[in-house]
Parts: sequence; structure tokens; C-alpha cells
Amino acid sequence: MTQAAVPLPESAYPELAALTHRTDPDHPLAPETLRVEKARLREGERLEYLGVRAEERLRAAAQVRVEPSGRAQFKLYLPEVAFGQGLEDALWTAARQILARAGARQVVTALPSTRTAALEYLTRLGFREADRMHESRLDLTRFNPTAFAAVLERAQTHGHALRSLAEYGRGEAHERALYALTLRLLRDVPSREPLDPWPFEVWRSRALAPEILLPELWMLAQTGERLVGLSQLLADPAQPQLLRTGLTGVLPEARRQGLATALKVAALTRAKARGYREVRTMNHAVNARMLGINQRLGFTRCPPTLLLALEGPFT
Repeated sequence: MTQAAVPLPESAYPELAALTHRTDPDHPLAPETLRVEKARLREGERLEYLGVRAEERLRAAAQVRVEPSGRAQFKLYLPEVAFGQGLEDALWTAARQILARAGARQVVTALPSTRTAALEYLTRLGFREADRMHESRLDLTRFNPTAFAAVLERAQTHGHALRSLAEYGRGEAHERALYALTLRLLRDVPSREPLDPWPFEVWRSRALAPEILLPELWMLAQTGERLVGLSQLLADPAQPQLLRTGLTGVLPEARRQGLATALKVAALTRAKARGYREVRTMNHAVNARMLGINQRLGFTRCPPTLLLALEGPFT
């Protein structure tokens, strides 16, 4: 008989992290990541880690996050071969209760298209495809920065200076300038979902979190004293030799000058020099421009990740 899913205490985070490695080896979580995610919730936000145990072993788990707007995320950690034993039903029953109590109006989940058992189960629950993402990967050991020297020279000829966040500085005035730039750039990122920006304090605690922040690999573009673009490479606490991209973007007045590519080249060049071996990025399928930039830089595109949505109410 399948046990009910219950909230997992902090003492279970190492076991939960190990389960994420087994079920989603391309996107595992570290115990510290699980802990700080709970610690950095904004007002009105809820996050629960659920688990099902059998024979004193964590067999399956799920993550449920409900934002103040009523949008929610659901992530299922269950090996493909384990579907059909009732574990997924126990987790969804508990997750649905959380969604109902929090007044969630919609829940979304991201799922690699290769996970057929999970996709079939979520489809039966009523989830439907709402968007597609493409993960792309770059082998930094084969990345040749000299092949893109002209890209960097072009940025300079247009009067743009490229510098890292470490060189730019971290005072509150600088952080607020970064936040304003981020909000402006996010408005132009192609997506099927409306933008729901974080307040400044939430952005600072998450985007500048010490476990992912690498100031020397956050590249900024300035025209005079004004910030006009950025490109971020972030640490992955669960995979130390791997980097993940954050936001890359350029203000409208500085576009069509090769600046976004130059920012990415500058960040990748520094990452390679520091011994990192791989960079992974995720882009919306409709973001053809950024997918094209990544392809020219040598990124290899993976099978799509599906964003599935289920509308509430969840009573």
C-alpha cells in the first residue's frame, strides 16, 4: 500500500537532493539550494517539498511553489520506471491540497520531452502544453575565443565598454541600476507568459545569491556611465564544473551592433580561462534571435523541454 505524501523536513534535504540527481540528472539540486529556496520566500509565497517513503527510503518527491499572484509551479521527482505504483498519485493529491489552500489559479511544470511516462501521467491529469523551451549546451574545452575577436572589436567601435560586475561594483546604487536594467530587458524577452517581476529586495536576495553569483562572469555593457546590456553566467551548486546562463539582453538603442554576442563571448572567454568545462542555457522556443546567437557560438541544442499548464481552481 502506497503511503501518503508528507512535507519533508530540512533533515531530509540531502536525501531529496540525491533523488533529484537520480530522476533529473541534467538539473539536479544541492541540499543548500533546497534550504535557501525555503529561506528566501517573499511575502505571500509558499514552497513545500513533499515526499513518499517506503521501507524507510525516499521513493518519490515533489516541489510545489505558489506565488502571491496565484501562479504555481509543480515539479515531480519520480523515476520513469516507478510510474504506475501510486507514488505519483500520492504526490499529486498532497500537491493539489496545497494549491487549493493557497488559492492557486494555475499550476505549471517543466518536463523534458523525453520523459514519456511523466508526460502521459500529467496529460491524464489535464495538463496541456503552454510553451516550449530549448536547452543548449556549449563544450568550453572546444570554444575558441579568438574566432570571435572581431565581435568584441565591433562593440568597442560603437563606444561600448564591457566590464564585469566585479569591476562595476556592488553598492546599493549600482544594484538598483542593475535591477532597473533587468526589468527593462525582461520586458522584451519573448515568452507566452506575462512578466511578473520580483520586487527589488527579492531580486537582490535571489539574483545576487552568493551560492550562484560569480561577479567576474556577469558581463555588463556601458555607454558612458549608462548600463545598456548584460550577460550572466551563474554557478550550479550541484555541478561545480558547469555554468548556467542567466539573462542576456541589450537595450533597444544599442541593438543591431553585435553587443549581445560580444557580452556572451566576453563571459564565455572568462569562464574558459577559469577552467569551467560546460555552459548550459535555456531559451523559449519563440526566442529565435537568442537561439541563433547561441548556435553561432557553438551551442548544441537539446530536445525541447515542455512547459505544461493546468488551470484551477484546485478544490
